[in-house]
Amino acid sequence: MAGCGKLLASPHSVTLSWTASKSPVVGYNVYRTLQGDESRQKLTPLPIPETKYVDSTVEADHIYIYFVTAVDSKGAESIPSASIVAMVPSLWSSLTHRTK
Repeated sequence: MAGCGKLLASPHSVTLSWTASKSPVVGYNVYRTLQGDESRQKLTPLPIPETKYVDSTVEADHIYIYFVTAVDSKGAESIPSASIVAMVPSLWSSLTHRTK
């Protein structure tokens, strides 16, 4: 479009944080699903020691559901945490809010 200049869009991301386990753990696994999809995707190939995770692979106009498990030294996972829902806005919505 004439006169618009350059558009540099940054990707969306979702930042998760949680309370550390009171039991001894080696780390945490982070999972997500898309709303309406039964399959879950493990986002961390190995347990992470931090209680924070940034998912920079999300896409605009999607609703994601996340949960975390704690992993002990034997590799056993805890029951999943309560899930949390993240709504990623469309790129158009993001641009509209930035230009106001």
